[in-house]
Amino acid sequence: MHRFIQFNDETIDSFLFMELLDLAKTLTKEPEMDVAYAPHSYLNLKEKKLICKPFLGSSFKGR
Repeated sequence: MHRFIQFNDETIDSFLFMELLDLAKTLTKEPEMDVAYAPHSYLNLKEKKLICKPFLGSSFKGR
């Protein structure tokens, strides 16, 4: 079952968000890494934060 979150008038797939969080923690080898959505993507290793742009399109809406 997929749960969806409202973000900037778009629906965010919470399962996809959790997968992204797990991937970020694994690739950076930083268990305290945090992920957030914003208009621009970047990685801040000092603050342990990965900011990514939501890439939802018509291909994700029917998931």
